[in-house]
Amino acid sequence: MIAATIDSAEIESLIFTVLSRYAPIKKKDVTTIVSQLKPYYLEKGDVLVNEWDISAPWFLITSGIIRKFYIDSLGVEKNVDFISEKGYLTGLLSTGQGLPQKKIGYSLQALTACDVLMLTEESQKMIMNETTFPWQEIERLYFREKVIQLEKQLMSIQFESALERYENFIKEYSEIHDQLPLNQIASYLGITPVSLSRIRNQR
Repeated sequence: MIAATIDSAEIESLIFTVLSRYAPIKKKDVTTIVSQLKPYYLEKGDVLVNEWDISAPWFLITSGIIRKFYIDSLGVEKNVDFISEKGYLTGLLSTGQGLPQKKIGYSLQALTACDVLMLTEESQKMIMNETTFPWQEIERLYFREKVIQLEKQLMSIQFESALERYENFIKEYSEIHDQLPLNQIASYLGITPVSLSRIRNQR
């Protein structure tokens, strides 16, 4: 992960667009948040967060694709999400929502070259203390979204055919599915790359 430069005006617009989806945000609060952001460039394969970390910063992806995955009891990597431009990630599951501090349990890795913006835990606390923006509420909504997404994924694996899961995957990741390697999609769907190739040929 390499430190990069930042265009404040462009980033302010992006931050406003992303955060105002959840709650109204004042211009001065946007400026405060942007002042705390640290820009980084990731090369393909770079890891942002490891599953054994205790906490993770808040990340906003401005370009590229990042995968979220865990390693099961057999040592196999299982993808649970793909995050692209204007998507963000938080370490909420390790330290937020009043939960006891423990390892995060997932890893984040760049599937392509990526540009990301990072907020450390200290910066997030500063934002909560010095702005009127409901940062904790945003984390709560994020947590809720991800729980619902995980439940849908588990239900899909249990009750839908591999073809149905693939069709739903294309709809959910319509903007990036054609940029993802076959093996990464197969991991998300819970099938082998060979099975996925067969499904693609049947469509």
